[in-house]
Amino acid sequence: MRTVLANELPLIAEQIASRINECGMQVDIVVWIESGGRLLGQMLGDCLGVPVVGVSVSKRKSRYRSALIPIFRWAPRGILSMARWLDVALRTRKERALYVSGTLPPYAQCILVVDDAVDSGNTLKAVVNWCKGILGDGGLVRSAVITTTSSCPAFSPDISLYNEICSFPWSLASFPGEKPIQ
Repeated sequence: MRTVLANELPLIAEQIASRINECGMQVDIVVWIESGGRLLGQMLGDCLGVPVVGVSVSKRKSRYRSALIPIFRWAPRGILSMARWLDVALRTRKERALYVSGTLPPYAQCILVVDDAVDSGNTLKAVVNWCKGILGDGGLVRSAVITTTSSCPAFSPDISLYNEICSFPWSLASFPGEKPIQ
């Protein structure tokens, strides 16, 4: 498992921005997916000189996962790594109903959707489709993530820096016993 440190995020944002510029894509707005995509989205907006907006995706959580979160805050790092691996393996198998909420400005014609990771691909797919539905046929939607954890997700991002499970400063696996950064 790769650990992505907070001080690496500006460089990661610059690497993604460089790939976007190499493609010749002119992004009007960055849409970040709450909550993992927030910091990356804000930094990409700064790198690209465009506004950012966040969207949230709601899904029915497993009652087991919700019950275990308080325990995970105090678990050793090795247990958290195994739990993250198991969570990725289980989530890539099933597609759940997702509900996207947020607002896009009317001038947006080329949207970059960003998140920290693609596990199953269902969340990114839902947000990209939501953006396409708002833009209609005249718009362009692209996606970028820090990592893709599955070999065959339901939706693959246009840009992914890594292809492995990562631990982020805002995830439970990063700081056992401490509250993750927002």
